[in-house]
Amino acid sequence: MRIFKAARINLISITILFCSNLNAATLRLSDDSLTVSIENVSYTNASQDLAARWGTWDNSSKTFTEITGGGGYYSYDLGEIKVDLDRTTQVVPVNTSLVLAVYQASPTTAFSSSFKVAVLQDPLWTAPTFDLSPTVTTRTFSLNTTALLGSFSFNSGTENINLIPEPSSLSMLFIGLSSVFLLRKRSSTPTKKTTIVTGKRP
Repeated sequence: MRIFKAARINLISITILFCSNLNAATLRLSDDSLTVSIENVSYTNASQDLAARWGTWDNSSKTFTEITGGGGYYSYDLGEIKVDLDRTTQVVPVNTSLVLAVYQASPTTAFSSSFKVAVLQDPLWTAPTFDLSPTVTTRTFSLNTTALLGSFSFNSGTENINLIPEPSSLSMLFIGLSSVFLLRKRSSTPTKKTTIVTGKRP
C-alpha cells in the first residue's frame, strides 16, 4: 500500500509540472539519483526549497539568464530534480547551448544572482524547435556534464550537485579578506623615527 501511494504522488507531481501546456514543445530533465548539497552540506531538509531553471550562459560576464516559460524543483522524497521548459515561440535559436541552474529558493521564484546556485552545462543540452505541437524533448545528466558555478560529479548514474554563494558574494568576501590582510600588514610594518636636532654646530 505504501509503495502504491508513493507512485501515485510521483505521477501527480509530474502531471502538474509537465502537462500544464500541451500545446507547446517541452524541454525536460528529470533524474532520480541526485544528491544536492549547499557548500558541502547534504541538502535533505524539507523545510527549505530548491528551484531549477533552464537558461543560457554568458561566458564573458559569467552570468546565467533564465529562459521564461518553465519551472523546476528538487523532490526530497525521491531525491530527484525535475525541470521543464514549455515554449510556443523560438525564444532562442535551435541548437543553442543551454545550461541548468539549481538554486536555493522556492520553486516558484524566478532566478536571481543573489541565491546560492550551481550552474551546469552539457554538450547535448541544446535548444529544440519550440512550436505549437505537444513535443517533448528530454535531456539527461552524463559523464560530460560539468559545472560552470558550484560543482557536479557523475558516477555510475549517481549525481551530486554542490551549490555555492553567488559570485558577487564571493567577490566581496575576497575583497574584504584582501583589505584585512593589507591593513594587518601595514600595521605590522615598523615605522622609522626621525630625530631633529636644533642649535648651532660647535
